[in-house]
This record gives sequence, structure tokens and C-alpha cells, in this order.
Amino acid sequence: MPPTTLTPLRRELRRLLVGFGGGLLFVPLLVYIAGALTLGPYEGGLFAFLGHLYKDLVTGAPGALLLVLSPYGFDALWRASRALADRAGDAPKQGPSRRQRGQ
Repeated sequence: MPPTTLTPLRRELRRLLVGFGGGLLFVPLLVYIAGALTLGPYEGGLFAFLGHLYKDLVTGAPGALLLVLSPYGFDALWRASRALADRAGDAPKQGPSRRQRGQ
């Protein structure tokens, strides 16, 4: 069976879903922990924080959308900067690939 390759659209959709999933699960936890350590505990605890965040997300609050989509946004910015650097010829040289190393 030949290996399946993803079309660019499917690859981008996969990146979006993974980024959105990370933004829904991990980023809010990191924000909660950072806030609890620097500002003190959130009134109502973790679940109240998540409830407020997800309610704001459903209503389309810009801050909630920014927080949840930030992993995808950072990935897109990283890929765009790499593409620009590659196009300009300024990309740092990477070592041998896994295939070249025999892994």
C-alpha cells in the first residue's frame, strides 16, 4: 500500500485542528497556572476560569478567540518567517535529515 500524502489543504486543516485543540486544552491551563502564581488564585478556581473562557469563546469574545487560536497563529508565523528566510537565502543551515543519518 503506497504511503498517503496529505494535500496542502488537508495539512493546513490538520495544523489548525491541532493548534485549536492545544488552544482549548493546554493554553488555558498554562494561563491559569501563571495567573495563580503571579496574581493569586482565580475566584472560583480552575473550573470557573475554564467556564468563563469557554462561555466567552462561544459568544465570540476577541480575547478568548485570540487565546484559543494563538498556537495556530504562532505556528503560521513561524512557517511564514521560515519561508521568507528560505526565499531570501538566509535560512540557517540544518544538519543532516533523519534519512541521511540512517534513522
